[in-house]
Amino acid sequence: MPCFAKYLNQNGPESPLPWYFTISVQYAICKRRGGCLPPQPTHCHCVGKQEREREIHMQKASAIVAVIAAAAGTAMASPVLGDYSTYTQISADNITMTSLETSSANQDRGATTLYSNIDAGTGYVAFPAAAGALGFDDYVSTSASSFNLSSFRFVGGNVNAGTTMNVEFYNAAGDTLVNAFSVALPSAGAFIWNITLNTTFTVDGAGVVQLVSDDLSGGQWYLGDAGPTVGSEDVLFGGGGDGVYSHNFELNTPAPGSVALLGLGGLVATRRRR
Repeated sequence: MPCFAKYLNQNGPESPLPWYFTISVQYAICKRRGGCLPPQPTHCHCVGKQEREREIHMQKASAIVAVIAAAAGTAMASPVLGDYSTYTQISADNITMTSLETSSANQDRGATTLYSNIDAGTGYVAFPAAAGALGFDDYVSTSASSFNLSSFRFVGGNVNAGTTMNVEFYNAAGDTLVNAFSVALPSAGAFIWNITLNTTFTVDGAGVVQLVSDDLSGGQWYLGDAGPTVGSEDVLFGGGGDGVYSHNFELNTPAPGSVALLGLGGLVATRRRR
């Protein structure tokens, strides 16, 4: 059986992620050195059949990222993928944040949650900070059709304060960019962010979310192993691709009562003007 080498971070793991969260960038080097090797200073060694299958799955996940980017880039959709000036721009006034220890503290109280995978489970984990695409993950909300997204929560952030995070929503097939927004995160580091859109922003009832950091020093999108508490997902798609870890985010829509109150408020204001 061919030997698949794994690459271990020489600086030590940033968090207790399974080894297969790291792509085997040194596979070719290990292969040239004779295939199956015992642990070496080069950080290569042989893994078994199960780990090999996980390795292959990670390669497929990477391929899916490329397919999403290529297909969405050619789709006749608005906003235009990669042209962040066409994305909905969110003001810093519409952002709140809390520490990673308070997962429900900044929840949008005037909204109905249609998908939630915000809990850490045994603990939040993350890939090392990187610029550009930070990851993607699927969601199946409790809405049978498209809905107006009133707020978006996610766990992570950028290395530098004031740098932009772009949030992209694709259809379930991952081949069409449905909607996107950009927001400058006011603080550096990882938090649980609650972003209120304050505009009509339609997304599909089931789809794919991708985060892209404009911070040249990098950003992170955290993962947990608790799974969704509202809605569902394919835990083998995106995320860690290991059947355990998936990205932490939440989708909310205006609560029926809040919409009614807004309408009543407008009626009262009209009567006062009369």
